[in-house]
Amino acid sequence: MTGHTIKRFFEYKRSTDTYYELIHKHISSLMKWIKNNKIPTLTETVLTGDDSSEVVIAVSITQTVQDSDLTQFNYPIIRLGINNPKDNIITSIMQLRDYVDKTNELIIKLKSIYPSLKRIHLVSAVPSCYAFDLGCKLGHLDNRFPEIVVHHYVSTATPKYKYGIVVTGENKGNLVINN
Repeated sequence: MTGHTIKRFFEYKRSTDTYYELIHKHISSLMKWIKNNKIPTLTETVLTGDDSSEVVIAVSITQTVQDSDLTQFNYPIIRLGINNPKDNIITSIMQLRDYVDKTNELIIKLKSIYPSLKRIHLVSAVPSCYAFDLGCKLGHLDNRFPEIVVHHYVSTATPKYKYGIVVTGENKGNLVINN
């Protein structure tokens, strides 16, 4: 999937036990559609640079990534998310691409804010369409990023992010075990 553009996305709607396809919107009608549908904006926390070689990006779209679940990470935490996260909040391809592009821009910006940055830990509560689209984008632009480790949340584990997979750089594909 690396470097590919997915044209159709389907999401599961638990409340009705059905799948729905994300809708396509043209650029000219996007702003009107966003205004009428009150689409939440993806925003980031204020960034303060330092000498950290590792940072955490916590993305909250379907649920809020809790501070209590991030205690295993002793690095600066950058939050990216929407107010009032909830399931099925992404309803269009344009909204999805906007969220993924903002994430990508943040990752690129981190290199200048944290000059010693070598590794980004990505933790998230996001829909599958976001995870797939971001994965395609990160893989395609692999050489522009520091090493990125995508961590998997396990609610019953200690720590909560027991393992991760390196998705960029020379260690791409390696498993990272967090004790």
